[in-house]
Amino acid sequence: MRISLPTYKKIVFAALVALVAIIITGGTVRLTSSGLGCPDWPNCEEGQLVADLEYHALVEFINRVITGLTSLAVILAVLGAIFLDISPVRKNRAEKGKVRKGKLTEEKIVGAIDTPKTNQMQISWRQKKELIWWSVGLVIGVLAQVIIGAVVVSSHLAPHTVMLHFLVSMVLVLNAVILHHRTLYFLSNPLDNLHQQPHLWQTAITHPQKVHLQKVMTQPAAT
Repeated sequence: MRISLPTYKKIVFAALVALVAIIITGGTVRLTSSGLGCPDWPNCEEGQLVADLEYHALVEFINRVITGLTSLAVILAVLGAIFLDISPVRKNRAEKGKVRKGKLTEEKIVGAIDTPKTNQMQISWRQKKELIWWSVGLVIGVLAQVIIGAVVVSSHLAPHTVMLHFLVSMVLVLNAVILHHRTLYFLSNPLDNLHQQPHLWQTAITHPQKVHLQKVMTQPAAT
């Protein structure tokens, strides 16, 4: 299964919205003094996962539900980055290696060199790897938030734990903004103009006269 870059952009945007939403709901929990509306973790109360129909308990429980949805969104962001479709240029490397070693017939050489026109919605492996790393940062941050959230509850809302909880949320939003920005950039600049600088061996096979002219022009003038 492969995912296109426009689809991945939507996944990343959903993760960004979820991370912003968790800050809003977390602030609501703080402002309404509902932090201990669910005194247990991960259950709302001992032996009870869902909160009762009570104001403070519901505010805290909704915050936890959105946290769960945010975790799902960032996991999808990582999986989406892993399954992103990459450029056919990378898929043809094995064939090009055979060309260098003289293991292909003339017909196959032409097929290996004349790479099909790259889909504008595909990216290079280097770009894909960058998106994977940024998305992994989201997962690490959310896992940290789950642990910190449990510490906040067990410490009865100790100020330093609450502040740490908030700071990690801001770092997560920054991470998601960068990931979304890089995804948009790669959509606008597919492959970073990868095809504009062909290798010399490609030119030697398709246009040998160009290679001869290049050698003549780069030779030092006789003195």
